[in-house]
Amino acid sequence: MKKSIITFLTASALALSAQAATTSSLFVKEGRSLINVEDLIQDEVDVQVEYGYEKFCYTGNVSFVVKKMKSWIKTDFFFSGGGGGFTIQGFKVIHGIMTYDIALTLEDEVVPGEFRTVFIKPCP
Repeated sequence: MKKSIITFLTASALALSAQAATTSSLFVKEGRSLINVEDLIQDEVDVQVEYGYEKFCYTGNVSFVVKKMKSWIKTDFFFSGGGGGFTIQGFKVIHGIMTYDIALTLEDEVVPGEFRTVFIKPCP
C-alpha cells in the first residue's frame, strides 16, 4: 500500500513538473499583447535587438523560466547583445512577498565591468 502511494505521488509530481515546464514562459510586452519569446527564438528572431531588454515578463514557475532563459542564451537569438549593447552575466530570483522577480544582470559590451540589472516581473 505504501509503495503504491509513493509511486502515485512521484508520478503526480513528475506530471506537475512537466506541465509547469510547458506553461512557464517568458514574454515580451508589446502594447497590450504578449509575445512568447520561445516562439520568437524558434522563428530565429533576435529578441534583444528587436524588442530591447526591459519589456520582458514571465508566467508560471520562475525556476522553469530561468532554466529556459539559460538554454536560450546558447541560441544567440535570445540575447546576443546586439553589438555595442549588453551581454548576460547572470540571473537571480528575488523572492518577494506575493511574487518572484528575476534579476537579469547585464554587462556593457563597450565598457567591461559596467553592469546593469533588469528586473523581470510576472506578466499582468
